[in-house]
Amino acid sequence: MDGLVVYVEVLKEIIQRNVDFVIEQGLLDDDKLAKYDKFNVHSILQYCLLRVEGLGLLALPEFKIKLRKPIDRHEILGKPGGRARYQWTVRVDVA
Repeated sequence: MDGLVVYVEVLKEIIQRNVDFVIEQGLLDDDKLAKYDKFNVHSILQYCLLRVEGLGLLALPEFKIKLRKPIDRHEILGKPGGRARYQWTVRVDVA
């Protein structure tokens, strides 16, 4: 198990270095984080994940996971509305 912990720590350090790089380049700051969708922060963070080098990982942006039990959006949001009540898949970024 210790090997896995070290591996995850190295992965975390690489992603942190990538995040620091995009901050230094002015692509990410508190203002942009506050306006997440306007500044496409999700794509910037995907870039940080995709740039994982040296660990032999394959990064998969927007990987779809099918859920056994759907998420009830009305229950979470507390109000009806939206296109669909139940969400059967989620999209995640994985390495």
